[in-house]
Parts: sequence; C-alpha cells; structure tokens
Amino acid sequence: MKKRLLWIAALLMAAGCSDTNEELLAPNGETEPEFTPEIHYVRVGAATDGDVRASYDENLRTYWETGDRMLALMGLTPQTLLSGYNRTYTAGTIALESGAGTNEGIFAGSLETPWTDKGDQYFHFAYPAEAGTLTLRANSGLNAKHPATCSITIPAEQSGRWVPYMWATTGEKSSWDKLAHVKFNILNGSLAIRAYENDRTTTKQLSAVTIRVTGSGSLVGTYTATTNDSFANAEFQLTNAGQTLTATGLERLEKVGGLYEYRLNVVPGEVDGLELTLTGADGTVVTRRANAKTFRANTRSGLNVYWDDATITMDRATSWFEDQSLEGGLLYLQATVAGTTAVEEIGYTLDGTDHPVSAATALDERIALPAGKYVVGAYAKVNGKTIRSESKETIVTPVPTLTNAIRSSCTNNGLYRTTNSLEGNRIEVSYTLSDPFFTEVLSSVELVCDEGTLLDLLKESVYVSSELRTCKGCRAVAELQNGYRIEGTPYDTTLSGIPCDYQFYGKNDSSLGQEGWITSRTKWNSSYLDLINNDATTAKRFCMPEQDEISYELNLKYYYYVWNFKKRSATIYAGASASQNGPSDNASAHTIESNANVGQLGRTNLNGSVLLEPGKAWFMISHNNPDASGNTYLGLHTLHLQYAHPDE
Repeated sequence: MKKRLLWIAALLMAAGCSDTNEELLAPNGETEPEFTPEIHYVRVGAATDGDVRASYDENLRTYWETGDRMLALMGLTPQTLLSGYNRTYTAGTIALESGAGTNEGIFAGSLETPWTDKGDQYFHFAYPAEAGTLTLRANSGLNAKHPATCSITIPAEQSGRWVPYMWATTGEKSSWDKLAHVKFNILNGSLAIRAYENDRTTTKQLSAVTIRVTGSGSLVGTYTATTNDSFANAEFQLTNAGQTLTATGLERLEKVGGLYEYRLNVVPGEVDGLELTLTGADGTVVTRRANAKTFRANTRSGLNVYWDDATITMDRATSWFEDQSLEGGLLYLQATVAGTTAVEEIGYTLDGTDHPVSAATALDERIALPAGKYVVGAYAKVNGKTIRSESKETIVTPVPTLTNAIRSSCTNNGLYRTTNSLEGNRIEVSYTLSDPFFTEVLSSVELVCDEGTLLDLLKESVYVSSELRTCKGCRAVAELQNGYRIEGTPYDTTLSGIPCDYQFYGKNDSSLGQEGWITSRTKWNSSYLDLINNDATTAKRFCMPEQDEISYELNLKYYYYVWNFKKRSATIYAGASASQNGPSDNASAHTIESNANVGQLGRTNLNGSVLLEPGKAWFMISHNNPDASGNTYLGLHTLHLQYAHPDE
C-alpha cells in the first residue's frame, strides 16, 4: 500500500452550442430575447503544461471556487497482485489548491494504491467529490480483474446554480509523472428559468423553485458504471431516478448578465410535461405548466415564466388520437382563467387564428375538425389585454378503419377465383385507410396470417412463398404512431403453385427436390431430366382448394444411341395422382417417335390437361417405353402449367 501526492491542472471552459430555446409559459405570446445554450467541459493535465489556455464566451463564464474538490483514483488493468488484494480501495480527494475565481485551477491531494509498481494505469476522476463515489476492488487470482465503480448523483435538492456533474478517464494508460490531458464527460444538462414581472422586461427575483414531471420522464437520479479498466469503455446507467426537483435559497444569488436566471441541473432525456411552482422573493407564488421537453447533456435550455396577475391555463387539449376513449374527429379543449373575473372574451387559438367562444372564465369545448395536425392554445381578453396559454401540437382524426384486397392465383378475398396473371406462389395485397391523413402517422403496415407476419407492406405489396399452402386469416394490419392497431377483413388465401413454369434442365435430384419435385428412375444432364426406364416418374404436389382443370405444355426429346437405324417410339403420361408414387388418374397418353438416323433427336411440345383436386393434387409425369434398350431416353426440358378456364 502506498500513498502518493498527485498534482493536476484543471481548466474549466465554456463553449457555445446551438439548441432551440423553447419560449414557453408566456401568457401573452410576446417574444422575449433569446438566451444562448451552453456546453461546459473540463480538461485535466500536468501542472507544468504550458499550452493550456482559457477559451470562453463573455456571457458564459464559469470559475473554480474555493472549496472545489474532485475524486481521483488510479485504476488497475487485469493482472495478478501479490499483495493488497481482496479489499476495496476508495478514491482520494484532491482539492483546489489555487486558481479560485478563475477558470484554471490547480488541484492537489494524495492517492492510496494497493500495489507498488504495476506499470502505467488509467486514472479516473469524478466531480464534484461530494456528489460521487469512486472505488476499486482489488481481487486475488491469476490475471484477476479489478473492477472500478463510479457513482455520481444529480440531487433533488439544489441551489439554483449550474454544477457540471462529471467523470473522466485518461485516454491512455499513464504513469504518475506523465499524466496527459483528459477530457471530462458531463452527465447532466441545465434547465434555466427566468421569471418576468408584468412589464415583460424586468426579471423577477425568486426564493424557491419546485419542478415536477407530469407523465413520464426523470429530472434527477444517480449515474453508475463499473469497468475493469478504463471508464472510457463503460456506459453509465441512471438509477434511483426522480421526478421532482427543488431549489431553495435563490434570493442569495446575484444576477447573471443583468438578469435573474436560475439554473437547475437535470438528467438528459425526455419529459412528457412539467409543472413549475415558483416562489418570488416577495412571497408571491405562481404555478405554471410546460409541454414536453428534451434535455441534453452539456446543454442549457430555458423556460420564460411571466408573473401575471391574470393567467389562462389550458387544462386539456386532446383528441381520440391521444385517448381512445374519446369520440373521433373532435378536439377536446378545456381552459381556465385565474386571478380575475373580469374576462371580456375567452376562446381558443387554432394554427395562429383566434376563435372567440364566450365571456366566461372557463372554456370547455368539443371542436369538430378534419383529420390533421394542429397547434392549439387558449386565450382571454382581460382589462383590454390579451393573455395566452402555452400552445400544444395535437393530432385530430376520426376513428380509423382499413379495407384490404388480398388475392392469389386461385383465391380473391377468400373466394375461389382463378387467374393466370399472378404466379401461383404469390399473394398480392392492397389496402386503403379511411382517411388519407393516416399515412402521415403510420408506424407500420404488415400482411399477417394466423401463423404470423408475412410481409412489410410499407416496403412491398407481393408476398412470395417457397411453400404451397393455405394461409389462414390473411389480412393487412396497420399500427399508428399512437399504438392503435387497425385490421382489415381476414381471408383464407391459398398458394396453389399454379400457374408456373419449370425448367428441368441443368438440375439434379437435390435441386429439383428443393422445388418440390419427387423423381424416380431418372437421370439428369445439362439439357434434360431423362426418364431412362419403364415406370420412371417425376411428380409435384400442388395445393388445390377445389377441383379444377389444369392445362399443361411439356417440352421434351426422345433420343437413342443404338446403331441399327430403327425408328423408336415411347409413350409418356401426364395426369393427377393421390400420392407421389402414383398411379396417375385419367392420365393423358402421348406417343413420341425418334428419327431413324443414328443420333438424331425427336423434340416436341405436348399439350393437354388434367383435373387436380384436394385429394389428388400431385401432377405426375411417367414413361412407358416398350422399345427401350439401355441406350434410349426420354428427356424433359420445360413444363408450363396454368388454369384451363380462369375466372379473369
């Protein structure tokens, strides 16, 4: 165990970053001067590094203060320890030695390590020391791992000042005397609040702020990560998340750039909405609500709050799209005026246009609107002045329906209707939503059946299958961005396999088998599938929901290699069978002859039809060759099947 003195120079900097400043909570809709978001980061280097320079914007200065402390820990990569193992070591605290009131400070302190000399290692830092823990567990064993754990808590009770909650790891392993620059990673963002007096120009001094999340999302919590070497390879996870943040003692804070601005430290992420309770230094209290907001690490975002005596709050602005218990096609709007009863007019604002309703102090409307996206708010006229609520973007739609058309070569919307214009292994789908606007809020559209999902209909409209079967309950299913699912009418849809074209040449028994053909006593070559003996067969099972006449065209050759200059003939049969082994039923017989000359081939197209039905769905080709010798063959080249009497 050894204690060693560590000196580092830490430079605290601020840089501008573009981000939208959301102008919320302004009852009269007036535009306030934009204030620029900011990013903070820290660099740490050796105390003798002469290249460190300050760089910051005049309005975003951040200074080290007396009492600033950070945690520092020397890590340990996986290796065998001969001593100091089987215990947990805690990071040392290094304190600001000099540089208070500037952005460059010198930190110093001592670190404790369980080993004497294990070569260069990673250095870990956490700031501020009061908010974090940084420990290392030294384990025993050959090449043991020694995990380091860092936890940093962004507290629920704050002071209204920006505090960067940060961690850092040296980019590369380093020795004590060669500690290189390391960039701090900031875990939190900042929510800056400015409250304005009724004159809209003077910021109001506050004494306390309480912020609560309405809906989902978090404001504070503890970030924790564990690593076996560098935290640069670790991912911090948020635990113990909280939805309420309170800052007190704000009356002790000075103005920033001539304005009262209170900065609250928040965890990055989205919140559905915020409720703010602000207490002025004069004891007055207001409550305001803000819409959904996104916080980003390193970034300051702001809210302007106006301290009006009379305020209007939009309590509800929703529709069926957000709440499926409501009636479709309507915008449900409720608003309340507080602080006065002298309301001259109250109404709602739709896409920038005011719509007066009455002179009451509350608004409760159901507004019929075409499907679309709308920006809605509420307003009131009080003592000759117009006050406005925050605005909200909402979506209004009727309750959607979906119609679908699903067709294969032998079924059309569940009915047996044949066509030769669609290949027999395909399902063609089209769908229509009840309002064209729904295409703007679609999350997905799929072709599904009782077995599962078949096709993404946002990308394709034709499903192609290698298996001939009946797909039960085929239907289009759409899901909107609000999670609502709409299903079309389900239809049982058959992939019969007809019409089709097959090429027998250039394939062996294995490749034909993959296409569903069963062969017996055959031989293949690059040009044909040869039926080489009596009773040679090839067959394929199709999927027939009803009996139908199927026409075929078979291209083949009959040839031999016997030197007797004798004409040869053979008979080929095409028919339906109940199994792959036959016999074929009511098979059509075709006789084909070769030429008498040696080596010359007889080639022809054979045409006919067969009756296929659910119990006899095998199309079989068989060969009977009474004149055959060992050198006589009948070779299949191509086959075309289609419906003999399509309904189209």
